[in-house]
Amino acid sequence: MVKENLSISRRGFLKLGTVSVAGMIIGLYLPSSAHSSESSEIGASGFAPNAWLAIEENNQVTMFLGKSEMGQGVMTALPMLIAEELEVDLAMVRVEMAISASRFGNQYTGGSQSIRENWLPLRKAGAAARLMLIAAAAEKWGVSADTCYAEQGVVIHKNSQQRLRYGELVATAAKQPIPDNIQLKNPENFRVIGQQVERLDISDKVSGRAKFGMDISLPGMLVATIAHSPVFGGKVKSYDAQRALSVKGVRHVMEIDSGVVVVADGYWQAMKGVQRLQIQWYSGEYPETNTENILTQYAALAKVPSEIVYETGTENAGTVNDTLEIKATYQLPFQSHATMETMNCTAHVHGKGCDIWAPTQHPQGARNAAAEYVYGKFQKTLEKIYSRFTGNIYPNIVVHKTYLGCGFGRRLEHDFVIEAVQISKKLGLPIKLIWSRQEDMQQGYYRPGTYNKLHAVLDNKGLPLNWVHRIVGPVKGLSVDGAANIPYTIPYHRIESAVLKTGIPIGSWRSTGGSLNTFIIESFIDEIAAVKNADPYFFRRMLLTNKPRHEAVLTAAAKAAQWGTVLSKNHFQGIALYEARNSIVAQVVEISISNKGEIKIHKVVCAIDCGIVVNHEIVKSQLEGGIIFGLSAAIKHEITFKNGRVVEKNFDDYPILRMYEVPEIEVIFVAADRSPGGVGEVAVPLIAPAIANAIFSATGKRVRKLPIMPDDIM
Repeated sequence: MVKENLSISRRGFLKLGTVSVAGMIIGLYLPSSAHSSESSEIGASGFAPNAWLAIEENNQVTMFLGKSEMGQGVMTALPMLIAEELEVDLAMVRVEMAISASRFGNQYTGGSQSIRENWLPLRKAGAAARLMLIAAAAEKWGVSADTCYAEQGVVIHKNSQQRLRYGELVATAAKQPIPDNIQLKNPENFRVIGQQVERLDISDKVSGRAKFGMDISLPGMLVATIAHSPVFGGKVKSYDAQRALSVKGVRHVMEIDSGVVVVADGYWQAMKGVQRLQIQWYSGEYPETNTENILTQYAALAKVPSEIVYETGTENAGTVNDTLEIKATYQLPFQSHATMETMNCTAHVHGKGCDIWAPTQHPQGARNAAAEYVYGKFQKTLEKIYSRFTGNIYPNIVVHKTYLGCGFGRRLEHDFVIEAVQISKKLGLPIKLIWSRQEDMQQGYYRPGTYNKLHAVLDNKGLPLNWVHRIVGPVKGLSVDGAANIPYTIPYHRIESAVLKTGIPIGSWRSTGGSLNTFIIESFIDEIAAVKNADPYFFRRMLLTNKPRHEAVLTAAAKAAQWGTVLSKNHFQGIALYEARNSIVAQVVEISISNKGEIKIHKVVCAIDCGIVVNHEIVKSQLEGGIIFGLSAAIKHEITFKNGRVVEKNFDDYPILRMYEVPEIEVIFVAADRSPGGVGEVAVPLIAPAIANAIFSATGKRVRKLPIMPDDIM
């Protein structure tokens, strides 16, 4: 049973007087992400308030949220944590996006961290506020706080049944001492957490009130778009500004660090202006980059031993008589994020500093990146030194988060923010920069494509003794990420890494390296099972030594999918298992294949143990979305290169799954009494290997490259 008994220090909470006429604000400590340098810049105390909980006289509870809302549901799920312990209905909680100020701490939103990171701190804040409100009521009534309790935003005296709304108590509550020890609720008593509560932002999104980056409009604002070098690292040689300026509505044409910008009254005029620029480019450092050349060089590097980045156990040399060997080569493509909303940012550099409105996953990173262009390098250094004394980093640069039209890791980068700031500073006007879809597709930070050599030594029963995985990619970190994450018992495991510099920008892509290396791990384990004609499901179970959680999830998926039973004619199944971010997921896919090699996905069963589920509907949506996202990458698209540039331009040559192609998806929750795990990315990596394993079941042919096309099957 999960029980938390927490002590809160005055470092962990700040009481800041009144809100509105009379109110109560509680600042709460939230941990910094491993990706943040923010905490080190705040001061010696290490205190980093991340969100502020405000309760006003009208009983309105406001939560200022540091995390970015990009469809994953944090604007609902995180307030549920506060509402649970505060003893209020979720309808009483209003959520506002926090700005990038240092007092809100680290706002990095990625890695499926939001619920995991805030599970205890937000509940702690709600519980502390509840106890302080109860203490305030007890003081007013002259009774012991032990004789009072809170319910639905009201404090009630057990004996007399006297009642006071929270709003009537906030002024007195703000003066109460912060509780030293807080007993959080037993999960058995949850009445908000675990419910399928409707999202708080649904009404605004349906009505159009929700503000995404492209919805920002400011007085005097102009709209810009940009042409980047089609070759990575290329520079401007020449362009015809007058041709662009001849377009009605075009106001300015300028060159900035990353390309040529056209500024106009509206996006359509700006885009027409860009089309008339006739830009000539100097080639970058890698003008000959081609997909075929990359693969050839990858293959050459994979032939020789590489840097060992992970090794555990003792290598078993084996003998010809008592061991078997299996080798395979896998290829994974580069991928684009292809977010629904292209990169955009509104910036206004003014005399007092800079205001930025951006759909960003990392507001404070965006603020820090913008600082050099707002202040210049020297002044930026002075401002940073000054901030060490004040604890307020670049206070005159404020990033206002908007809703994000998808993130997928692309909006952890700040290139589009820097561009908007540069344009605004040059013109002294508020500027909204919008990238075209072509620029968005061809100027991304891509998931790395990799080349992988696998070598396993098996005992005479077909069980793996050695597992050696050599990875060649354009970077080390993201290419090898997740490769060590094998849930199965294997005595010796080694990972090697070789890097080929390609000049291609690389970035985090939903599920990071999991989408690469889970395909390899779960495909290769199937290959090993096939050596002795073992059933893939039972073979996996046999290798899950002392891992009851993994086995429970795997079994739940297999059972729900009726693994091993007679399927419809020409239907076949594949299975895969994955663990990341303290969650365990298994998927079983059911497919059929036409005589032209076209795959039809009929059904996906997804079982998950993600600990305590805060909101089942939100988690279900995340898993369904992850499966669809991964399915598009598995059978639809890839990023390729020719003459140093990206070939794909739009969704006609980078197709994503259409609604009619989406299979039936069944989500199974495996109950677990522990803190929540991450769910935003864990469903993405499994669908590709599950499909590949089903193809082997159907055809006897092993697919070792993505995306899977008809020619790979026939």
